[in-house]
Amino acid sequence: MRSFTSKEFWRRHAPDFNFDLNEEQLIEKGLERGFILHCGFRKPGGMLFRYNPHYKSVTAEDVNEVIRDNGTDASEMVQDLVDEELYGEH
Repeated sequence: MRSFTSKEFWRRHAPDFNFDLNEEQLIEKGLERGFILHCGFRKPGGMLFRYNPHYKSVTAEDVNEVIRDNGTDASEMVQDLVDEELYGEH
């Protein structure tokens, strides 16, 4: 699996957050959500990270299924789904 620096990660994913997060904030968010993992190696450009191969994002289909099954007032159920997928909580 390919590794990358925080700058490479920021360049690729900053547009996903409308450039609202700086490099450090974006890495922190990625680590917090389990989207990326710290490799423990260092190269001239900084610490190395890699994508978590076990990360599963919540898709629009997941959200639509919850809404379809529970009606349009399903915001709490959608949040539970997100928390379960991102953090293993329920």
